[in-house]
Amino acid sequence: MKNQGCVTALLIAWILEATAFVCGGALWGVASLAGGSKLGGRVAIALVLFAIAIVQLVPAVLILTRRLRLRPDRVEESIIDMARGTDGTVTEGEVATWVGFSPEEASQTLNRMAAKGLAERTGRTEWLIKAVTARKVQRSCPYCGASLPVRERVLVCPQCGGNVDLDRRE
Repeated sequence: MKNQGCVTALLIAWILEATAFVCGGALWGVASLAGGSKLGGRVAIALVLFAIAIVQLVPAVLILTRRLRLRPDRVEESIIDMARGTDGTVTEGEVATWVGFSPEEASQTLNRMAAKGLAERTGRTEWLIKAVTARKVQRSCPYCGASLPVRERVLVCPQCGGNVDLDRRE
């Protein structure tokens, strides 16, 4: 993980090299349009240069986009988005499937999120994503524990009649 920038720079250099082959193929293609006695040879060279460019360009772009998609911060955001659909509870297998990781990589990612305070292990492979559950604000009566609406101004508990402090949210 220390040489992420170097690998990305090499991938970009690989893409630029493939782009040079595209330009070379385009030049030979234009030269073949000019005509001349060696028209077939120029077209063949242009096609070979385009083929080399495609063989290099496709894997380089695929690798680069996968690396950018799997940056740790983007993976964490993706896991949080997935957890929103499951009320904050995910398993390592679900995370592995969602992100395209092995189960071990998913476990390492969730452990890294736990170290940052974003997740908490609730079972052997089950995790609670705190970033999702933290947004669910609930108010309850401090006396009887009755659930109170968050958006309405409630001063007296409808269950027990106790005074409810508006600043206190539990």
